[in-house]
Amino acid sequence: MAKISGLTAICGETHVAWNSHGHDPAGDTREEAPATPAAVDKESNPKEACGSVKVPLSYFPVTAIAQGSMALLAGACKYGRNNWRVKGVRVSTYYDALLRHMTAYWEGEELDPEDGVSHLGHALACLAILADAEACGKVTDDRPCVSGWSELKATLTPDVTRIRSLYSDRNPQHYTREQ
Repeated sequence: MAKISGLTAICGETHVAWNSHGHDPAGDTREEAPATPAAVDKESNPKEACGSVKVPLSYFPVTAIAQGSMALLAGACKYGRNNWRVKGVRVSTYYDALLRHMTAYWEGEELDPEDGVSHLGHALACLAILADAEACGKVTDDRPCVSGWSELKATLTPDVTRIRSLYSDRNPQHYTREQ
């Protein structure tokens, strides 16, 4: 069984989900699920035997591709298509832009007022540019020193259950923009 961090590895007739640490999150006791039809070899088509072990690009939703592409179009009109492959990028620039677009979306603003493109599309474009620039060797890694986030997260996570259990006898109203 091939293992791909953070993804579902599909090989032959079964698939298993792996977490970011490369471990089966369900442990060794989980039964493997049957593979998707695309991963099953057919004697009538030898291409499927080869194609089923390649990167499954069809898993990325076309709706996300379309929204990200619209944001990349807006960026190409402003800065030039694929400019990052030549000029390079700083991680902090795209991290900050990603957070601004996601914050605007979280706060209820669907479209960027500058160009009318969805904030989710802009966020996808930020991630795509970082991934592509990294693959091209055009990233200036200006991320801060490691902060201890992983250890802090591991320490705080059990507190979520503890805090919820403190108030388990209550049923408060949780408000959303629909109220």
